[in-house]
Amino acid sequence: MGGAKDLDENIASKINAIPVVTTASDVYNKSINKTLKKNLVLGVGCRKNIDIEHFERIVTILLWDFKISFKQICAIATINIKKEEKALLDFSRAYKIPVFFYSSEELNSVNGNFVVSERVKRVTGVDNVCERAATICGGKGKLLIPKTCKEGITIAVFEKEVQCG
Repeated sequence: MGGAKDLDENIASKINAIPVVTTASDVYNKSINKTLKKNLVLGVGCRKNIDIEHFERIVTILLWDFKISFKQICAIATINIKKEEKALLDFSRAYKIPVFFYSSEELNSVNGNFVVSERVKRVTGVDNVCERAATICGGKGKLLIPKTCKEGITIAVFEKEVQCG
């Protein structure tokens, strides 16, 4: 229900094991998977050259905290200075979620009430990457989860009015 099965399968694939589901949640997940909308955009910011395992673990934890399944994420959005960020690109490939990059000018043009960081602005030229990137990528809809930080990674989640696809 909150992504534990996805996490189990991900870990199992990395250690060449077979996940065993021992609760009724798997049956429940199968019944609700048909109703899960794939309409969430994950806005991301992170420190430069962050480790892929750390990146994946923190994003997984943060999404879990908000009861969001990877199956609901249809896009990842961030600033264009992250185009070569290996952890972000590897994460995008591993979960088959496309990543979209925006310039600081594009991000600065987005209207909204965003959490401001002067440090981020000095480094990137924009006062908030994750919320602005999720919003511009999402189009019509609403910012569902504002900027949330943990161990060098920030995320925000935007809910699109329509499903991706």
